[in-house]
Amino acid sequence: MSSWLTILALVFGFCTVEVVLTSPNNTRSGKVSLSCGGVSSENCTYLEQSGSSNPVSNPCTFKICKCSSNICRIRLDFTSFSIAGPTVGTASTRAQIINGGSIGDCTTDTFSVTAPEGMSSPVICGFNTGQHMILDASDGCHQAAFDFSGTGTTRQFEIKVTQYACGDENGGPNGCLQYFTGNTGTFASFNFPTSSSSISSTVTHLSSQCYTMCFRQELGKCAICFSTVIVGTGTAIDQGSFGLSTAVPGTDPTGLQDTGCVEDYLQ
Repeated sequence: MSSWLTILALVFGFCTVEVVLTSPNNTRSGKVSLSCGGVSSENCTYLEQSGSSNPVSNPCTFKICKCSSNICRIRLDFTSFSIAGPTVGTASTRAQIINGGSIGDCTTDTFSVTAPEGMSSPVICGFNTGQHMILDASDGCHQAAFDFSGTGTTRQFEIKVTQYACGDENGGPNGCLQYFTGNTGTFASFNFPTSSSSISSTVTHLSSQCYTMCFRQELGKCAICFSTVIVGTGTAIDQGSFGLSTAVPGTDPTGLQDTGCVEDYLQ
C-alpha cells in the first residue's frame, strides 16, 4: 500500500486515442491537438498555441471532458508555458512603495482551470514550463482559460492533458494539485525561474495561491528531507530559492512558525 506526504502551499498514465475530429481539432503523430476554442474528451490531448505577441483568440479557452465515467483525475503537464508574468518590484523596502499590494498579482495575463464539482486551480501566469496541475475530474467539462492583455509579451504554450481512471495511483490522491514521485527531485512554485542558477531581486512568488502538493512514499523509505536548491547570499540581488512574504523593513529576513505566520505560509 502506498502512502504520501501532503503540503498545503499558499504560495503517466497511458494514452489511447480514438480520433474523431472536427475543426479546430487536428491530429499530430497520433495525438489530439487543440487550438483555442477546441473541445476534447480524448485522453492524451494537447492544448497548443505557437508564439505570438498578439494572440488571435482572446480569451483563449479549451473544454476538457472526461473520456469515460470511470475517470477520476485529469492532469495537465506544461511541456512549454510562457505568458506575461506578474507585477514585480525588487527585494527591498522600496518595492512596496512603488507597486504596493500588487506585487505577485497576475495583472496582465492569466491561466486557470475550472473544476465544476470540485476545487479549481489557482490563477497563474508567467513562466511555467515543466510544471503540472492535476484536478479531480468532474462530470461537467473542465475549462482551461487564458486571458491576455497587451502586446509586449510573446505567448506560447503546449499542455499535455492525461486522464486517469479511478484507482490509478499515477493520478495522485484526490485534492492534490501536484503529485511527485521518486526518491529525489525538485519542485517549485508557479512562475519560479527553474532554468536560472541565481535568483534576481525581482523574483517573487505569485499572489493568492492556495493548493496542495503531495509526495508519494517510496518503497523502504520512512522520511523525507527538503532543502533549498539555490542558497544565495541573502542580499537583494542574490536571493535564495525559498522565501515567503516580506521581512520587517530595516531587519534581516527571519523564519517564523505557527501563529507567527499571519500572511503567507507553508504547512
